[in-house]
Order: sequence, then C-alpha cells, then structure tokens
Amino acid sequence: MASQNFTRQPTSTPARGSMPPPPTTPGMPPRSLSGLRGRSTDAATPQPLPSGVGGQQQRYNYSTDGRVDSTYPQPSEPPPPPPQWLNQAIAILHERYPHDNFEAMMRHSAVDRNTQQPVRMDTLQAGQAPPPHVKWQYLPRIRCNDCPGKLYTAVPSSAVEGFEIHLKNRHHKERVEQRRRAGPSV
Repeated sequence: MASQNFTRQPTSTPARGSMPPPPTTPGMPPRSLSGLRGRSTDAATPQPLPSGVGGQQQRYNYSTDGRVDSTYPQPSEPPPPPPQWLNQAIAILHERYPHDNFEAMMRHSAVDRNTQQPVRMDTLQAGQAPPPHVKWQYLPRIRCNDCPGKLYTAVPSSAVEGFEIHLKNRHHKERVEQRRRAGPSV
C-alpha cells in the first residue's frame, strides 16, 4: 500500500465562542449549494429562534421518530428545524434526484395520545378546545414542491426509500419535466 503525503495547511486559532472551519478532504473539490435553487438549503442549519431566559436559544426535544411536542393553538414562532436524520435523507435524495424539488419540514398536527397517530383535522370541532385524548406535535414530513399539496410522512428507518417511491412515480416525473421545460421561475 503506497503512503500518501499530505501538506498540513496553516491554521489560526478561532475566536472564543466560535467554531473552526470544517475539515477538508485532500483531493475533494469544495461543494457548492448554488445548484439547489428553489430548495430549502437552510433546513440543515438550525434557524435563529426567539430568545428565552438569559438570551439562550430555545432548544427542542426530538423523539426518536423526530416528533416535537407543541401547544394548541399553533405557536406564533417558526416551527422547529427538521431532525438531523431527515436532513441527511434529503441531502442523499437531492444528490440522486438533482432536478426534483422537495424539502424537509415540520408540520403542526393533532395526535391521538393513546395511538400516537395523527388525528384528522375535520374530526375536531372548529373554535373548540381539543378533546383530552388529543395532543399537538410537530411531525417530520417531506414536501414535494413539484406535486402541490403532497406531504409525505418521514420515518428514520426508511425516509430515503419511502420518498424515493414518490420520486419514481410517473406522474411526479411528468411534473418535473413540465417544470423544467417551462424554464426557471422568477
């Protein structure tokens, strides 16, 4: 096995409270996110949130399947960022399907406390407090921007494989080609 010689680049000490730049792999060109126009590229980066006590950012407690407890009615602040496993799945899918337009999101939903299943909104009384068996959570979802109104449930064990079924669907592919033929939108 041949050994490789790498030249160590000079580094500077990062300022107190900041992070050093990410490491680079020799021989690998830097990646650009400029080709991701129309996609939510900031989903992997936590968004600034309203300051809490002492100016600290609010932290979210994600369950293993990416859910985050919430309140009713829906809070006025932005939803929590998608869980890391979903951001990783979206990155893999964007590499495999560079022309398709989809994004990770968190949807505010009513959930049955006993079954942990989403509750259909039309079963709840408008303007009334939710029944005691209903709680509110943000649920991880994938939104297909090529197929308006389409949200897909994302689960850690099969987020890539599950959404890939949609991306291979004939109707979805037709919509992607239709959008591409129409050219860039303003």
